[in-house]
Amino acid sequence: MDSDRDVEIALCLFREANDALIVFDPRDRRVVDVNPTALRLTGFERKAALGMKLPDLLSSPDPNRFRRLLDACQRTGFFHSREGYFLSRAGRPPIPVNVSVSRIHTRPEPLGLAMIRDISERTRVEAELEKARDGLEARVRERTAELADAIEAMRAEIAERLRVEAKLREAKEAAEDAGRVKDRFLAVLSHELRTPLTPVLAVVSALLDDPDPSPVPRSALEMIRRCITLEARLIDDLLDIMGAGRGKLRLDRAEVDAHLLIEQSIEICRHEADAAGVRIAVDLSARDHMVDADPARFQQVLWNLVQNAVKWTPEGGTISVGTREAQGGRLVVSVADDGRGIEPEVLPTIFEPFEQGQTSHGRNLGGLGLGLSISRSIVEAHGGHLTAASEGPRRGATFEFDMPVVVKSSLAPSATKAAENGRDGASILLVEDNKDIVRFLKIVLEMKGHRVVTAVDLASAFEAALRPFDLLVSDIDLPDGSGLDLMRGLRGRMPGIAISGYGSPDDIQLSLDAGFLAHLTKPVESGHLQAAILDALAARDRFPAAG
Repeated sequence: MDSDRDVEIALCLFREANDALIVFDPRDRRVVDVNPTALRLTGFERKAALGMKLPDLLSSPDPNRFRRLLDACQRTGFFHSREGYFLSRAGRPPIPVNVSVSRIHTRPEPLGLAMIRDISERTRVEAELEKARDGLEARVRERTAELADAIEAMRAEIAERLRVEAKLREAKEAAEDAGRVKDRFLAVLSHELRTPLTPVLAVVSALLDDPDPSPVPRSALEMIRRCITLEARLIDDLLDIMGAGRGKLRLDRAEVDAHLLIEQSIEICRHEADAAGVRIAVDLSARDHMVDADPARFQQVLWNLVQNAVKWTPEGGTISVGTREAQGGRLVVSVADDGRGIEPEVLPTIFEPFEQGQTSHGRNLGGLGLGLSISRSIVEAHGGHLTAASEGPRRGATFEFDMPVVVKSSLAPSATKAAENGRDGASILLVEDNKDIVRFLKIVLEMKGHRVVTAVDLASAFEAALRPFDLLVSDIDLPDGSGLDLMRGLRGRMPGIAISGYGSPDDIQLSLDAGFLAHLTKPVESGHLQAAILDALAARDRFPAAG
C-alpha cells in the first residue's frame, strides 16, 4: 500500500514540477518519458519527444560537456549540475538552461533523470547588467578624458602634480615592502613561537593519554596543555585572518559526519564550560548529517562559537547546540546561549576582525577578537552563511551556520584500516634538527608503540633511509637543506608527514606538492600526530617500497 502511494506521489511530482524533467536510458541516451513542463518548454509533441535522444534536445559549444556530465552521474549516482547548455525548441530559437543529471534506481536497469531549468531570464538580466556596466565604463572614460583636458589646461600645476604622484608611488611601494616584511616577520615569529612548544605539548599530551598515573598532578598537565593550545590558537588566528583577507584560506574537503564532529568539539570545550559553571545541551535532530566540509575547519567554527558562548554566559547558564535540515540540501548548525546578548549597535559589526562585541559598557574577556571573523570566512568558503541574532542585552544570542549535505556517503572505512595498520606500531624515520624536539618526539612515539630512528639533517636522513621504514616524519627546515628535498629525493619509497613551525596555506601546499600526505603545524599534540600517522599508514599500499 505504501509502495503504491510512493509511486503516486512520485508521479504527481513528476507531472507538477516547474522544471522540465526528462527520463532517459543511459545506454543510448534515448528519451523514455517527459513531463508536461518539458513539452511546454520545448514545444514538441509527446510522441515526437519520445523519438529523440537527449543530445538532440541539449546542445553546448563544447561537444564533450554533456558526455562528461553523464559519465560523472554514472560513476557516483548523485546529481551533477552544470550550465552552458541550450535547449532545442520546435520552431523557436534554443534557450539557455541549467542541466542536472541523476541516476534513477529502476529495474531491471537504472535510468537517468535530467532536470532542466530555464535560465533565459537570468541570462537576459545578466546581459543587460553587462551592457549597463559597459555604458558606465564608457561614461567614466569620457569623464576621465574631460578631466585630462582640464589638467592639461592647468600647466602651472603639472610639475607639482607629478612630484606628488612620484611621492605617492614611493610611499605605496614602501607600504607594500613593509607589508611583505610584516608578513614574513609574522611567519618567522609564528615558527619561532611554535617550535619550543612542540616538545612540551607532545610530552604533556602523551602523559595525559597514558593510562598509568603520572607523578605530575593531572590538573597541572591540563593547565599546561590548555595554555600551550591557547597560544597556538592565537598564532593560528593571526595567520588565518591574513589568509582569509587574501582569499588563501585552505580547505581539505571530504564527506564527514557533522554530528560526530560536533560531539568531539563539545567534549573539547566541555572543560571550559564546566569550569565556568555553564551547561551545554545538545539536540542533534537532523536526519541527514553527512556534509561536504573540511573537518578541521568545521570543528574550528564550532569551537569558536561554543567558546564565545561560554565567555559571555554567566554561571548557571545554558548553551544549546543543535542541528536541523534546511531546503536546498543544507545542514544548519545552531549555537544559542542565554547569556549577555548582543547590543543592537554592535550586531552589524560582530563579524569584523578584532571586534569582541564590546560597547563602552563592555568588558574585555581576552582573545584577539578574530574568532567570529575567521569562522565567517570558513563558512563562506564552504558556500554557506554564518549569522548572528540577539534580542538585546541579557537576552542571549544565537549563531547559525550551514553546510552542504551529502545524502549518501561514499566514505571508505579508512579509519578502521588505519587502526589495524598501526596496531603493532610502525618503523618511523624521524628527522628534526632541534635536539629537544627530536628527543621528546622520539619518547612520545615510542610510548605509542612505534620504533623510531632519528636523523638531524638531510645527509643523515638519506643515509638512514637506505633501510626500509613504514613512515617518514620530518621537519621542513634542516641545517643542510629542506624536508621538501628529502621527500622528493625518496621518490615515493615511503609515505611522509611534514612538521613545521610555518603553517600558512602556501607552506602547507608546498609540503603536499613535495609528496607529504599531511602537514602538521607546531606545536603538535601527540593525539594529532598519532592520528596523522594512522592515516598515513592506511595509505602505505600506494608506496611500493614502504612497509
